[in-house]
Amino acid sequence: MSSNVRTMPNEQSRQIQRTIEEILQGIRRKLEAPLYLQISSEKNGSLSIRHIQFLTIDEFAEMCRVEKRTVYGWLDDAERTGLKCYRPPGSRSLLFELNETVEWISNNSNLEQK
Repeated sequence: MSSNVRTMPNEQSRQIQRTIEEILQGIRRKLEAPLYLQISSEKNGSLSIRHIQFLTIDEFAEMCRVEKRTVYGWLDDAERTGLKCYRPPGSRSLLFELNETVEWISNNSNLEQK
């Protein structure tokens, strides 16, 4: 019994350390992600600056609860599905704008999986 008491703080300490490391990894990923801003002129002449958040294909597939290949199928048929994606300059990756994605999902909730 006494050995369990002694190991309990060590196990709790390891668990706390793992949790802290996971949180730090998440923060690092967010800080490393590019920042996209949309700057436009309003009718009154003022500037409007809006932060645009993008999802990777993995994040988009996870949000839709489908495999990545299903998303690629939707993209192959984008004219019919209306799915939009973007390719950052100098990159091969595809990005999906979060607000457009949410709207697309709500308009296509019955879209069959390929």
